[in-house]
Amino acid sequence: AREHSRDVARAKNWPGLDIFHHFKRAGYDLQIQTSKNLEFRDMGCHFIGFDQSPFSRVRACKEGDATFGLPYPEREAIVFDDLKKQINSQENGGHFILTTIDSPHYKYSWHPDFTPPFPDYYPHAFFPSSPTAEETQLIKNQYFNSLAWGDHLAKDFCDHLKDLGKYDNSIII
Repeated sequence: AREHSRDVARAKNWPGLDIFHHFKRAGYDLQIQTSKNLEFRDMGCHFIGFDQSPFSRVRACKEGDATFGLPYPEREAIVFDDLKKQINSQENGGHFILTTIDSPHYKYSWHPDFTPPFPDYYPHAFFPSSPTAEETQLIKNQYFNSLAWGDHLAKDFCDHLKDLGKYDNSIII
């Protein structure tokens, strides 16, 4: 089904997801600020559109962006800092900004300045094909640490919105 939906989107010259077009027609200014590489498996074209994209700005990890070539946690820190600066100067209302936290995806990582809650975790880039019970727990700890990093980013962002008085008029999913 996933491949079929990509084939249909390709045939329509990548219009993007309908839900985003509904937000645009409702008067929202749509933007994406992500540390992801949206070219992976045509993700950007499929979700946000190509020539018919409803987004006024798309910032993703690609050549020329300040995040290009950096590890995910460093990219996320930069994107969230830049997003906070942008929100500082925006008027309330009419904005739809999509961002992502990708560190909890494989390879389960976090920023080097972040102190993970589980100091014992699996230190290798690739997981064993037949892990022991101890290795499985260490891999879980690594995953939990990456989730904690994502929670840290989300909390910092929400605290920033609260400091600006914009939190109560925001929807965060």
